[in-house]
Amino acid sequence: MTGMGDRAHAWLRAPLMWLAAGAAVLLTVASANAAAMRFAVAGNGGNCVGCEWIAADGDITAQTPDDFAAFLKKNSDLGVQPSMTLNSTVGDIGAAMKLGELMRAARIQVSVGRSNVNFDDPSKNFPHEDLPGAKCFGACVFAFLGGAGRIAKAGDIGVQPFATAGTVMPSDKPPVSGEAASLQRFAAVLDYSIRMGADARLVSLAAGAADVRILTDTELTDLKIAWNENKMSGWRLEPYGKGAIAFAKSADERTTVTLYCDAGSKRFALVTREDGTPPDQAKQLFATLTGVSAFGKEVKMDGVSLQIKPKGYAVRVALPADIDWRRQTVETLSIDIVDTAPSASRSFLQAYMALTSLASTTSVAFRNCI
Repeated sequence: MTGMGDRAHAWLRAPLMWLAAGAAVLLTVASANAAAMRFAVAGNGGNCVGCEWIAADGDITAQTPDDFAAFLKKNSDLGVQPSMTLNSTVGDIGAAMKLGELMRAARIQVSVGRSNVNFDDPSKNFPHEDLPGAKCFGACVFAFLGGAGRIAKAGDIGVQPFATAGTVMPSDKPPVSGEAASLQRFAAVLDYSIRMGADARLVSLAAGAADVRILTDTELTDLKIAWNENKMSGWRLEPYGKGAIAFAKSADERTTVTLYCDAGSKRFALVTREDGTPPDQAKQLFATLTGVSAFGKEVKMDGVSLQIKPKGYAVRVALPADIDWRRQTVETLSIDIVDTAPSASRSFLQAYMALTSLASTTSVAFRNCI
């Protein structure tokens, strides 16, 4: 990727020198949105996970974070990890980062998109239709980083020089001006971006852009702007008890899938999810479950149990003995625990694993029971 080599700290030195020289760093693209960002619940009229989402459209202003906080409080029934679409081409970067912090706290799954919604009368928002032309440019990119999961494709995201003026620095910091102010603001954006899980080179790329820089699919992945928090790692082995376990973790390390056998040689999959789900909610959802599929095999519900953990929960699944671990495919390599009651169709827990080292690690783990 041009301008993104591996030379140590080159991504940091260039923009700092550039800002220190006193160059004007301004948002250079006029807004294509007609008003400040507004929020609404959009949906397709169904009753399922993903059938409703948050539509956010407009300029990101100093008021936007407060508006979003009020919106979340009013719509507290959106679920543990609500989805959100963003469409914005300009805004205040300080406000964008505050918006991103709120999004991360709510574990929002974000994508770039536009929905045909009525912000003044939400009751008219079903069914919806997608509108073309959604973009996330400038300050919006930093709000987008707040998503716990982030979906974007080439053309959706555009970085551009961010303003060195405004409300980037926390209010409890002493006021500074000139070169020190520019460096502090740059450092604040850099710190935020790293905490959100993006590659630090993103800030350098934005600060050094002459105009809007549209990012490619490769850049979105390399800079960790597009991010699948649920993507599982390859399988690894670890000694445990009197034997060994095979395990894989999600990219955000909130989900762990462990394969093992007990002293009686019974095989299990333990799916641990640390997503902050309250115990009562986990128990209520688990009580409605009617179907479990693991690695392409149906599992009887009497072989499935719930364990409450300090930061979430774990589901233990008794595995059928006839699973052929050498013949697993991407299509079968999952654990899907689903509520199929007539009133809803939702997944209580899904884990899609990688094939990497699966056969070799399970072979060892299932010969060395704990």
